Amino acid sequence: MNSNTYWVTFYSYKGGVGRSMALSNIAAQLAYQGRNVLMIDFDLEAPGLDSFKEFGVIPSSPGVVEYISSYLKSGNPSPVEGYVQRCPLSDGLRGNLWLMPSGRKDHDYNKLRARIDWNDIYDNRAGSLFIENWKAEIEQKYKPDYVFIDSRTGLTEVGGVCTLHFPNLVVLLFGLNDQNIEGAARVARIIEKRNVCAVMPVATPVPNLPVDEHPLKERFEKARDRIGCDVKNMIRYYHPAALAERLFVLESASSPICDDYIDISNSILQKNTLGLDKLIEDLDKACASMDDELANTLSHILNSRFSESAEAKFAVAKKARVFGDPIGYEALLKEAVSNDASFEPALIPYISVCRNRQQYEELVLFLGEIIDKPENYVLSESAIEDVYMAYAETSMTLGQYENAYKVYNLLCEDAENNPNVSLETKLGWVFNRAEARRRRDRCIYPEDWKVVVGLYESLMGSSDNFARERLLNMKQAMHIAYACVGKVSYAISLLKEAEEQSVAGPITSRVFLVSEYQYFSLDKWQEANKLMLSSLEQRELWDGVKLSNVCA
Repeated sequence: MNSNTYWVTFYSYKGGVGRSMALSNIAAQLAYQGRNVLMIDFDLEAPGLDSFKEFGVIPSSPGVVEYISSYLKSGNPSPVEGYVQRCPLSDGLRGNLWLMPSGRKDHDYNKLRARIDWNDIYDNRAGSLFIENWKAEIEQKYKPDYVFIDSRTGLTEVGGVCTLHFPNLVVLLFGLNDQNIEGAARVARIIEKRNVCAVMPVATPVPNLPVDEHPLKERFEKARDRIGCDVKNMIRYYHPAALAERLFVLESASSPICDDYIDISNSILQKNTLGLDKLIEDLDKACASMDDELANTLSHILNSRFSESAEAKFAVAKKARVFGDPIGYEALLKEAVSNDASFEPALIPYISVCRNRQQYEELVLFLGEIIDKPENYVLSESAIEDVYMAYAETSMTLGQYENAYKVYNLLCEDAENNPNVSLETKLGWVFNRAEARRRRDRCIYPEDWKVVVGLYESLMGSSDNFARERLLNMKQAMHIAYACVGKVSYAISLLKEAEEQSVAGPITSRVFLVSEYQYFSLDKWQEANKLMLSSLEQRELWDGVKLSNVCA
C-alpha cells in the first residue's frame, strides 16, 4: 500500500454550501502544484463532480454504484480502473487528476443504488475488508498524493462510511446559521469520539462583512464553541459560484473565492504532516536554523518516501548546498530534473550548473528533448525562453550553428509580435541569429547586420546604464556587426574601447567571450580581444571569415 496517500472527505451536514465546488477547485489547485489527486463522488443521491466540464468526464461511465454493485453480486471486488477516469486537464497542470464518478445515472442507477445497504455490507459481506481493498487498490494503481471524497449530506450511512472509514481528514463545511453549526458540531463529536481522523471546519458561504465585527464575530465564536476548535478557513460568498460549475483556481484572473480555495488547500497540506509539502517546509526550516541532525533526518525521509518527486530531490539538493556539499547539490539537482523537467525551480539552476561545468553535450541533448516534444512539459513562458536561450547558446559553444540559428530565428519571430520584449533582449536575439548564420555559412549577410546595428544604436541612444562587464561583452560583440556592414574603423574603435575599459578597474566576475559563447576570466577575455583586433587589421574576423566574403 502506498502510505503516501492522504485521504480527505469533504462533508457538509446541509446542502447548498458549495462542497462539490470546493472539492473540485482544491483538487485542481493541487494538480496545478504537481500533486496527483483522485476524486470519488460518493454523493450518490445528488452527484455533481461530473458536471464540471473541465474534467472531461465521459457520459454514462460506471462509477461508485456499479463498483459496489459488482462486489455485492460476485463477492469479489472488480479491478478499480474500470470505474476511474483520467481528467484531461492539461493547461498548466504538472500533476494528474482522476475521477471515480457516482455512476452511469441511467435507468438502472437508482435500482442499484437502492440495493446498497451498508449495514448488511459491514455485518455480512466483510465491509471493512472491502473498503480497505478499495483504498489499497487505488493507492497501488494510481499512487495519488491525495484522494478527495465528496460525501452525501446529513447523518446517513453513506455519510458515516465517508467520514469514519475512508479518511485521514474530514473537511467539515457548514453555514453559519444555528442548524448548520449544530449539525456540524454533532458530526465533529462523532468523529472525535471514534478517534479515526482529524477534522478541519470550513465556514461557507460567508457574507462579505468584516469577520471581526458583529454579527459575523458572534457566529464564528459560536461555531468555535460548538464544534470544539477554531474555524480558521472560510469561503466567502461569490455570486459567480452560484451560477455555474467552474474551476476558479485555473482562471487567469484571481478572485476572493479562488484565494479562499487556495487557503484551504494550504491548510490541508499542513494537516498532512507526513506529506511531501509539509516535509519540505520542515526541511527548509531546519536548513534555515542550521539544524544538521534534523535536516539529515528529513532528507532521509524525503529520499526514501518520495524518491520519484522532483520537489523532494530539489529540497534535499538545497540542503546539500546549505551544508557545504556542492557535489551532492549538483547530483540531486540532476535527479530532480530527471524526475520532472517541468519543475522550474530545479530546471533553471540545473541549466546553470551544466554550463558552469561545461557539460555542453549533456545539456544540448536534455534541452533538445524539451524543445522537440513541448507537449510533454508544462513550463511558463519565461522558463521556455530560458530553455531556448540555453539550448541556442550551448549549440553555439559546440559549433552546432544550424541548431542555434533555428532557435534564435524562432525567438526573433516571436519578438516581432511581442511588445513586452525589451530592446536589449531583442538586440541579443537578432545579433545571435545573424552570428549563427555567419558562422554556419562562413560568409557575411550585410542586411542581417544592418538590423543589428540599428537596434544597438537605438539601445545606446536611450540608455548607457550598463554594468562594466556587460559593456565589455556588448562592445566586443558589436565589433562583428560594424565590421560586417563595412564600418571597420568603428569596429576597431569598439574593441579598443573595450580593452581600455577592461583595465579601468577591478573586475571580479567572469566576462562573456563572444568567440566561445562562454564566460572566462578577464585575462582570457583580454587575450581574445587582442586577437580580434589583429584579425580586423588583416580585413578578416577572428574566425578567419574575410570581410570581402559577402553573400547575396
